[in-house]
Amino acid sequence: MQHQTVQSQLLSLFSIRWPLLLTLGLMPALAVPGQGQPRLKTTAPVYVETETEGLTEETLDRKIRDYNIVITFNPTSVMAHFNRGRLLEARGNPDAALVDYSTVINLKPRYAPAYNHRALIYFSRGRSDEAISDWNRAIQIDRQYADAYTNRGVALAAKGDVDAAFQDQNRAIDLDPKLANAYYNRGVLQMTKGDLISAAADYDQAIKLSPKFDDAYVNRGTAYFGLNEFEQALTSYQQAILLNPDRADVYLNRGIVYLVLGRDSESAKDFAKCLELDPSLKPSLDNRMQIARKRLTRQMR
Repeated sequence: MQHQTVQSQLLSLFSIRWPLLLTLGLMPALAVPGQGQPRLKTTAPVYVETETEGLTEETLDRKIRDYNIVITFNPTSVMAHFNRGRLLEARGNPDAALVDYSTVINLKPRYAPAYNHRALIYFSRGRSDEAISDWNRAIQIDRQYADAYTNRGVALAAKGDVDAAFQDQNRAIDLDPKLANAYYNRGVLQMTKGDLISAAADYDQAIKLSPKFDDAYVNRGTAYFGLNEFEQALTSYQQAILLNPDRADVYLNRGIVYLVLGRDSESAKDFAKCLELDPSLKPSLDNRMQIARKRLTRQMR
């Protein structure tokens, strides 16, 4: 029992990646790995910009100019405003994107993806209540909109309503069992409740659906550590490093595992690499190492 207590305390030393959002296809800090595009309910075929990730600035600018021309001749084109909004956001101009999404909502009040995308911008700016209001509206319009449920769940979790956040992630998974981010988000919520076995299972599923989901590997490693599955934790961190070798937090986490296992030289290398990638982490690293050593000393008594 004492060992389990020390282990749970050590778990708090780790860096855990928190919930993601969906559907923009961009990569800001909180969200947007590009998994799970919106389900568009239309009565006729329309052209939708579903992929913006990886486009060069030149390509983005060209596409934006094209939509500028379309909107000049047809200022009430819903899809032109929506598509331009996607591209403007990818270009790093969320203010202009927000205007386009609001225009879409004015032109077509029952177009759920516009509410979802506007909510993402609101949420990224700390306007959680407005974001939740927009996601509520998107769900009212389309009860099958899995992305809106998982996104709203993230906002609810940020406000401390974990039970409602769980319900939204479960609903998203029911609607779309292939939505990797919903499993990831639910895994994070499981960890906040201390259910590491369920969290690891959710991260497993997220990785199965999206094998390059590095955050899922990182959090799964931390869950395994809490379960005393040290070798599995190392495997998860190593896979995360293969996918993204420039993440300082992963070297920090793996270094702690090596430290716990008594593999001091490997631990030192990881801590050195962590600081090489992000020198600002030194105070945090020093503090974590000190706490880890003290707790390990108690564990050995």
